[in-house]
Amino acid sequence: MKSINYYNHKIAYDLKGSGTTLVFLHGFGENRQMWSKYTAYFSDYQILTIDLPNTGDSEIMEASVARMAKVVNAVLATEKIEKCIMIGHSMGGYVALAFAKLYEAKLLGYCLFHSQPNADTPEKKQGRNKAIDFVKKHGSAPYFKGLVPMLFAKAYLKENEATVQKLIDFASQIPTQGTINQLKAMRDRPDNQEVLKNSKVPVCFIVGENDIAVPAENSLNQTFLPNTADIHILPNVGHMGMFEAPLKTVGILNRFIEFVIGQ
Repeated sequence: MKSINYYNHKIAYDLKGSGTTLVFLHGFGENRQMWSKYTAYFSDYQILTIDLPNTGDSEIMEASVARMAKVVNAVLATEKIEKCIMIGHSMGGYVALAFAKLYEAKLLGYCLFHSQPNADTPEKKQGRNKAIDFVKKHGSAPYFKGLVPMLFAKAYLKENEATVQKLIDFASQIPTQGTINQLKAMRDRPDNQEVLKNSKVPVCFIVGENDIAVPAENSLNQTFLPNTADIHILPNVGHMGMFEAPLKTVGILNRFIEFVIGQ
């Protein structure tokens, strides 16, 4: 593990390999460890995985989605990485879009992995507020115990209880304030459709047919926005394609990476 000091807050990350840099950004309730097995399939590249603020080995801090993007940029600057391909899962996709808005010149391309550019609807904001109230009263563990299984397609859940439980355990370790800070960051994020519309780099979309967190319909409505879009719909997959369909999503990403590098 490596780390930087970002305005007196520790930010933890791992950097390994060589070649073109792939930056993997985790989602809400996750940390950089979720990518540990998955990134082994990308051994031809340099892999950067970061614990975004409020989770994993990074410290608790108030951080909007835009500020998380600045944290990512600070890590890249520390490691003197001038160009990268960014893969953002769920909340990590929100961060990737915020990064593209601020620092697109540093991107060769990026992937929204079960993610979207839209701001929360009023109904979704209300749901976030209810979640914040629940976490304040009961803590992270019972909240994620209920949430995490809902992110998977039912067929996967039945056969992979140990994997799902491991993710619940990881999420349950997040301090109460860390979970609240991330919920607030997602609730308050701006609409970033214009970022996609103005994108000068290719964008990959990985969409789960059975995703309840980011419904397929919402994802597909954004795919026409970039000039260059690589679109993939995963049948019988929920919100966690890196676990539910690892080989298929690895193939999608490898082809996208090869296309981006070959431009």
